[in-house]
Order: sequence, then structure tokens, then C-alpha cells
Amino acid sequence: MQRWQGYILNLALALTFFAMAAKSFIAPDEINEVIENSLIFKDILDKVPIFLIGIHDATVGTLIALRVWPKLVTTWAAIWLGTVIILLITSMSVEGLLDAIEHAAPLGIALYLSIKAFSPQKED
Repeated sequence: MQRWQGYILNLALALTFFAMAAKSFIAPDEINEVIENSLIFKDILDKVPIFLIGIHDATVGTLIALRVWPKLVTTWAAIWLGTVIILLITSMSVEGLLDAIEHAAPLGIALYLSIKAFSPQKED
């Protein structure tokens, strides 16, 4: 993969996290509803202020965009997105299922970038 392609994938993933952060600040009730309806995460996340999730997502987006600690951050992004997908699926709604499907592409990008970060780099 060319270096510029890596930049584009990092930017796409960062924008996903910025969008998720914006949603937590603009529409926290939507996120609260998903959490309240989740069969798995309700008791875990119901005490977490939504703005902290937004700060987390904005921080991760910034670290991805700046390519700071790529192994750690892209791996964490993949774990986080996977957890979000599980949260959305367990919210037991059609909207949650569709949102989970939408998160599959950024999850794929995060997994690819994480695997690439851990792979030995060969000279072009």
C-alpha cells in the first residue's frame, strides 16, 4: 500500500470518531436510549456521562489523524468499534442493527490499520 493510501484510511477512521464525538455532544439522548435498551451494557454504561464518551471519541480521532502511537490507537479503535457494534446490536432495534452495519466499515479500516501497524514494514 502506498503511503498516501494509509493517510486516507487514517483520515477516514479519524472522521468516524469525530462524527461519533459530535453525536454524543449534539444528540446525547440517542446514545442514552441505545445504552438503556442494551441487553448487555445497560448496567455498565448507564452511569457513564455521555460527554465523556464524546471526549474519548474526539481524543481517539485526534490521535488517529495525527498518527500518534498507531499500534496502540488503531488497536484500541478496533476494540472500541467492535464494542459499539455489540452495543448497537443488543439494543434490540432495527435502527441499532442498521447502525451496527454502518460501523462495520470503520471497524474494517481500524482492523486493517492495526494489523498493518504490527506487520514488519518492507522497503518499496
